[in-house]
Amino acid sequence: MLKSNYHPKKLVAISRYQNYFPTLPTDIQREVCDRIGELTEEERQFCDKGNYKHMAQILTSIALYEVLQKHGKTEEEAYKIVSEKMWKFLDPSGMQKLAKELLSAFNEKDRAARLQEGIGLWLALHLAQGRPEA
Repeated sequence: MLKSNYHPKKLVAISRYQNYFPTLPTDIQREVCDRIGELTEEERQFCDKGNYKHMAQILTSIALYEVLQKHGKTEEEAYKIVSEKMWKFLDPSGMQKLAKELLSAFNEKDRAARLQEGIGLWLALHLAQGRPEA
């Protein structure tokens, strides 16, 4: 049995689309939630294995992509919207703030420098993967 919080609205609420979703017409919101519910059942084998937040991103992305096409967007338009909204949510300044907070927790200068370098490398690699062109 799936976690009770595998509810579509809860998944959307923690997804990278949490700011975009409320801007959609109510009928599209309802269809996205319905599709997330279907996808949750279809992908049951991957749910509840410590990947709840990851599944929220995947299921919401797929549902938005499919429903936008049902409502007249081309495949390319739907892809562009889903991609841009995801990247808009991932503001790198928030990750930089997190890195600074993590660093402040360390008193040793050498250890903090290595951590900062590692976080910077991770951030650069993460942001370079799949980022839409400006």
